[in-house]
Amino acid sequence: MTIQESNQEPKRERQSIDILAERIASLVLSGNEQPDVDMKNHITLSDNYGISEFIKDIQSMANSPIVEEKLYVIGADEENRRFLSVSNLDEFDEEKIRQLLDKYLTPQITFKKYNLPINKEDLSVGYYVVIGIPKIQNPPYIIIKNLTYLDENGKDKPCLREGDCWVRSGGNIGSTGRRLSLREDYDRMYREFIEINT
Repeated sequence: MTIQESNQEPKRERQSIDILAERIASLVLSGNEQPDVDMKNHITLSDNYGISEFIKDIQSMANSPIVEEKLYVIGADEENRRFLSVSNLDEFDEEKIRQLLDKYLTPQITFKKYNLPINKEDLSVGYYVVIGIPKIQNPPYIIIKNLTYLDENGKDKPCLREGDCWVRSGGNIGSTGRRLSLREDYDRMYREFIEINT
């Protein structure tokens, strides 16, 4: 690789990130969550309930039938059409995310993580987090470990169950969320896997 070629790689990566940021800004400012984009005001990985919500969100997106890259955006307030600074950026270190996903899901999920500035001209405004899940994956992704949390009465409640398989529901604008997989979801995932690998 020549010096000129190596200098072009970071430039291409920067252009891709700029395009990604523009797309997300357009969706947030229009208040328009899409089936391939999940927007969260805030999420924490400091307690079991927050961890379970994060795991199920990422799992459901990776298991979804959408063929484009899927985006999980933390710090996006779609209702008020604005970005929120993520105050717990340290919880979303790429290696921490990798360890968490590997601990609770199989097979391994491929992802990229970006901390993007809310305002490129004034970095003090803060950052939002984007986790990108590439279009070619290896579903179904299954939860491999139980997890509980303490409810308001101090009782253990399950929040992750071994063997569960969550998918992103809906394929239409405005029809987003997650649900447990049905037989037809498994059929689709195995059919897609065979098509990709033959």
